Amino acid sequence: MRFLDSKNLNVFASDSETVESESLDKSERFSECYLMLVDKLSIDKQRHLTIKDIGIILEHLSFKIVDVNCLERERNSQDCYNWMIKATIKGEVLRNLGVIYNGQYYKIMEQPKWRLEK
Repeated sequence: MRFLDSKNLNVFASDSETVESESLDKSERFSECYLMLVDKLSIDKQRHLTIKDIGIILEHLSFKIVDVNCLERERNSQDCYNWMIKATIKGEVLRNLGVIYNGQYYKIMEQPKWRLEK
């Protein structure tokens, strides 16, 4: 299934790679890692992300996140959820990816502690 909603999503890569310079080299390395996206309500944001929202965000990050093996949502507090993502990424490390989706900023970061807890 493919979700496209590009007018509501902007992607920012804070590691040294950019979308435009990304090449599809067959010898490219892939790594499995654990990622986290924090979904917090605010005055401007009255509802949490749905699984469809997460799908749209991940589809637009496909230049770096190649595959998702597991997706879990954990409640951090009443107004905050952590989306835990076990994913295959291009390269060995994912530093940080910033995403603007529906006018809100979301940061996806590596979460090594989650691997130890599972």
